[in-house]
Amino acid sequence: MSRKLRNGNMINRQNSAVVQPSNIGLAWPPVYDESNKRVKGFYPRLIDSQALMDQTISHENSMMVVAARMMREHPDATRVTLRCIIRNDLSPNFHPDLERELRRLRYDCAPGGSERVDRDFNDRIPTRWLYYELAKTRRMEKGSYGLEAKVNLGSVLPGFYLAYIGCNTPERTIPAEVQRAEESAIREITLGNMMTGIHKLVPITAEAAYERICQAGFRIERLTNPTADEIVLLTRLYLEAFQDYPFQINEQTIGDVVDNSTTLIARNRKGQIIASLVAEQAPLVLECGPTINLIELGKAATDRRYRGHGLLTALYHRMIELLHEAGYSSRDTLVYVEARAPWIPVNIATGKSSPNYCGMLHQHCRILSDRSPGMQYNGNLEDLNVWAYLSF
Repeated sequence: MSRKLRNGNMINRQNSAVVQPSNIGLAWPPVYDESNKRVKGFYPRLIDSQALMDQTISHENSMMVVAARMMREHPDATRVTLRCIIRNDLSPNFHPDLERELRRLRYDCAPGGSERVDRDFNDRIPTRWLYYELAKTRRMEKGSYGLEAKVNLGSVLPGFYLAYIGCNTPERTIPAEVQRAEESAIREITLGNMMTGIHKLVPITAEAAYERICQAGFRIERLTNPTADEIVLLTRLYLEAFQDYPFQINEQTIGDVVDNSTTLIARNRKGQIIASLVAEQAPLVLECGPTINLIELGKAATDRRYRGHGLLTALYHRMIELLHEAGYSSRDTLVYVEARAPWIPVNIATGKSSPNYCGMLHQHCRILSDRSPGMQYNGNLEDLNVWAYLSF
């Protein structure tokens, strides 16, 4: 790696610019995210037994019942997204006869109805409270929660995984053919496709990534104490990359991002900012468990004129190096990416930096940018692919 890339400010773990944004950290009880029209939360208890797993789903005040009630309190909400940590041999068990039971409950919950759960239902359905609350929303035609992504916590917490559990209302969907295209694309990226001759994506080393961009005359650096002109240039980069975003893109918000996180940028020969990547951190303090550092790598953007040169892959590699040099490691830190599913290049670039693919979050957040052929549709909600760096 070149001296130019090696030099620069490092992240200091004790006095770091990586802060604790609420969108990636512990949020319990669940909160309503108005920007993305969703109820979200991170359950703080370690689910380490079948009894606790059952309670998490079915108890009157369980994780999913609490979230369902909050969704009922916010008529505009169209998604529930929850995260929790579960023992490897356990899995959320959502009742297979959900739709039939929901239809029955809707009869009981209809205006003028009894709004009760009869004794027979109590005896037969272990997840009765969850279905009862979902039925009372009267917006969940299917109402089924699903395990959307599963992140093996490895040495961070041996024997456990991070579960992403999601549930959308009927209007929060994309065309079936787009869904199939996204799933096919990520399958070919991660597994290859013998029929099409597409080979499984092969990760590249940090040295190879740096060599490629250096030969093109680019360099990577950490953006600290930015000038007003640099904030203007970075804002323009994001405005070009995104037509919609969870927050309004302007010089104030981008300045806040740089001030409250770790931002890497790439420059061309003229010193212009042509790409960026941000790391945001939050401590996950578990009840009766360890504290885990969560670090999300995101807000990636590349100037259209410089795409296809390996900049994002190099930025990922450099950010992982910075974290490692600051004392973070996969023994106590989970580093992950939520990449836009309808844009194949960002998933290829992410995969080349050696994370593990963990699953897809359906219509997870409000974002609009370039979409790959076959993945075009009307709407500003997108699926996200979850990737995690299990060893660094």
